[in-house]
Amino acid sequence: MPANSWCPDALSSWFRGELWMPANSWCADALALSSWFKEMGDYVRSKDPNHLVSSGSEGFFGEGDARQGKNPRAWASQTGQNFVDDNRHMDFAVAHAWPDNWQIPNDQQGSFLRDWLASHLEAAESINMPLLFEEFGKKIDNPDDAAAIRQLRDPVFAASYDAVQKAVEENKPLLGSLYWKWAVPGMPKGPYGVDVDDSTMGVIKTHATIMQRLVNAIPPRPGCVLPAAPNKTLGVWFASAAPDAATKRGCVNAPEVSLAYYNLYGPGGTPTATAEELELSEVSMAYAKALHSGKVQVYPTRLACCRAGGLGAYPQGCNV
Repeated sequence: MPANSWCPDALSSWFRGELWMPANSWCADALALSSWFKEMGDYVRSKDPNHLVSSGSEGFFGEGDARQGKNPRAWASQTGQNFVDDNRHMDFAVAHAWPDNWQIPNDQQGSFLRDWLASHLEAAESINMPLLFEEFGKKIDNPDDAAAIRQLRDPVFAASYDAVQKAVEENKPLLGSLYWKWAVPGMPKGPYGVDVDDSTMGVIKTHATIMQRLVNAIPPRPGCVLPAAPNKTLGVWFASAAPDAATKRGCVNAPEVSLAYYNLYGPGGTPTATAEELELSEVSMAYAKALHSGKVQVYPTRLACCRAGGLGAYPQGCNV
């Protein structure tokens, strides 16, 4: 991901390759390409240790991989890519999905995308790596054809987002998804562009709302918030439950709730454990259970909790 040297904080990550295809016998050698990813990843980290590195590749499964049959076509395993080996030495794994380019029939694209994401989540888990569904899109030959957008693109986005939401609900190692592409005003829309007035934007907004709810249903892990200290970037912030909360809209940090939540519902957790057994307060246990049942929302920072416009705990934002 290219960036200006004067604005390093704008970077989230660097990616190393884009849309890899074999140009010669070397590129078709999966070991050579995986080695190159590792070499370049190590090099970038040596120059910039403050940002993440990813492969930026489509995520085809290589020859001999048990998931090779999930590839869109037989040619995919001959491109030099091998999802597991290519991402093993990255900071997070990535996968792309271009069903039109890969000649997947329209009526099969939704099911293909669900299977494609599921197979990559399984593979990412096998190497203990989080996954970003980095690119997906749906081509419309006439980008201003509202009926085609509604009948062809909307179902593909809906199927992709359903799979993403399901993965998050099941606590799979999914970082999120990025569609291609927003039709920036003043720029050519192109066959993949999504305009703010397209029906697809409604699908995107619905997904964003659901993802916000899902993200705000799980606290940061205990190691990120405990022990509590003023210099901690993350916390476990809730809308204030004080008696005057109706007029004084504020947020409170309760980092112990994270410990309660993961002891109850995290990997290896015991949902029937008591406050006494865990040596935690009854209040922390109550908040953890309310989170799990969807009765309250949690935010990683005070800023997020106090954000106005329906994004934080109060539509109007905090006033204290």
